Amino acid sequence: MKPENNLFKKNLEVLERRFPVIAYLVVNVNENDRDRICIEKSEAGDETAYVVTESGGRKYIESRIDPERAAAGKLRLIGGRKNVLLLGVGLGYLLKQLQAKINDLHRIIITEKYVALLAEALKRADMTEILDREETHIILGYNPPENHVPQDTDDFVTIRNHSGTAPEDKYYRQVVRRIKQPHFYVLPGRDDEPLNVLLICQDSLRRDRVGLYGSPPRFCPTPEIDAFFEDGIILDGVSPSTWTPTVIASIISGLQPWEHCVLKEVSSTDTENRYKLPNRKFVSATYNLSCFNKLKIFLNANYWLVSRLGYGRGYHDSIPKGGWRGEQFNVLANEYFAKLGDTPFFMYIHCMDTHQPYVSLPEASVTVEQIEKFAPRGGLVDPVYSRDFTEELSVYNSAVYTADLYFGQIIKILQIHRLLEKTIVVFFSDHGEELRERGRLRYPRHGHSLYNETLNVPIMIKAPPSHRGIARDLVRDGQGRRFNLKNLLPLLRCIETGNEPAKPLFDDMIFSMTGFEGLLAYVIHNDFKLIADLQNNTRQLFNLRDDERELNNIHTRNNRHAGELESALFAEIPRDFTIPVDEFETKPDDEEMREIKKRLEDLGYV
Repeated sequence: MKPENNLFKKNLEVLERRFPVIAYLVVNVNENDRDRICIEKSEAGDETAYVVTESGGRKYIESRIDPERAAAGKLRLIGGRKNVLLLGVGLGYLLKQLQAKINDLHRIIITEKYVALLAEALKRADMTEILDREETHIILGYNPPENHVPQDTDDFVTIRNHSGTAPEDKYYRQVVRRIKQPHFYVLPGRDDEPLNVLLICQDSLRRDRVGLYGSPPRFCPTPEIDAFFEDGIILDGVSPSTWTPTVIASIISGLQPWEHCVLKEVSSTDTENRYKLPNRKFVSATYNLSCFNKLKIFLNANYWLVSRLGYGRGYHDSIPKGGWRGEQFNVLANEYFAKLGDTPFFMYIHCMDTHQPYVSLPEASVTVEQIEKFAPRGGLVDPVYSRDFTEELSVYNSAVYTADLYFGQIIKILQIHRLLEKTIVVFFSDHGEELRERGRLRYPRHGHSLYNETLNVPIMIKAPPSHRGIARDLVRDGQGRRFNLKNLLPLLRCIETGNEPAKPLFDDMIFSMTGFEGLLAYVIHNDFKLIADLQNNTRQLFNLRDDERELNNIHTRNNRHAGELESALFAEIPRDFTIPVDEFETKPDDEEMREIKKRLEDLGYV
């Protein structure tokens, strides 16, 4: 029969709502896969289908004699059982008959190795009622082992809609584990084919300079980032600190700043080791990083994040290139991708394009006139500031535009090496940048305070189509909630494995600390934010709903909120906390190794 386009449209409409990743794959079927599916007439006159095997032979999916009658025979196998595992969709004969029995069933799990065959079935059978049920699940890409007979139960039946194949026991366990989520989309041998993970940190990038977070395109263009992450995950990111060594230590370790104590530089008369960090705990605290069992590569342009301070620990290859820009790292990443081939990798790139001193490409210029004309309403450009300040903004925004172009380059490199479809791509900033919001001019323009322009950061994640549904499920409960950067690696690990997080990824209260200059801590809950200066014993309280720019300290006027937030803050941080200064150690002792193991267990990784 000729495919009915209206059936395909009806099925696709439901598929796009419930299984958007599968809908995308169905619409964009690979030509090689499509060519392997062949349709011919059965002896009864209906259509039947076969697959062209690797050796050039034929493997029939539907009966060559009478596929409609064969489907009716398979339907009788269900009997009174409520749960059905259907191996293969064929051309939809069985699904069409199964839809008439839909009210008698509970859970339906549909597997199909060939996306092209699913596309053909959607053209020939009305599956809307089956697809629209919450208890219907679809698995694509699974190739079950041959000649394995599954064990049915009183409540569960397996129907083989293609000859001689059925899943092994391990596969059932995988299905049960992943089906706990509201929806799951694709299961293409995840245990055997781990994803790549690419993290790109753009140092000192303000969140309000990214188009997807509301920045006007003419004020600060980020076309490459916006286009790539338009269908990705956009999080309301908050950094655990405003100084890079502290932030990255929290991301790698999963610890709060006052737990790992990487908070302040310590001067030394030794020129070779001019800076020492109080990071005896941090050196051994690569808990989150150690959970990614793949080749780990660290490409770094920040002078602080050097291996001798512990930041290369846990990586197989660490290349510090202080002062490098995005273009140079893209060349280096291209060389790695070419060498790695099919070897799964975890690559972290720390760029400095938006960190002072700002450097931009000529084609990425944002003019003073653009700044003055297209500045966001609400006053990023305050009239009290001089033209020098406006020129300063144009230099910073040009650096952001440059970083965006470099990001577009590395995405093209991934595509050239055919890695994009099996790589989780993350783009984020470790902290923002102060741009004289309160009339102050400092260098560097972060680390000194805990205002939102330095704490609010972009975090954008795009998983490949096979895992995009899993990623959406993981962040669904976090819609409208703040996300602490220290939870970034556990989130990525859950996206990769499909497992539920051992601990909540989104917190009702967010805490941060900086010790770069003085010692400041903060807590934010709903619309209220408290900043505590732990050395000078002063407090600032802001109502962010009415005072987004944090210019009006209401601490003395709002004792209730101030008291509640202060109690919460000091329930987390000891009131007498001081920054410890330990001698730098490069190797953890036995006690620290036990601590690592316990931390991994607490996170649910071992």
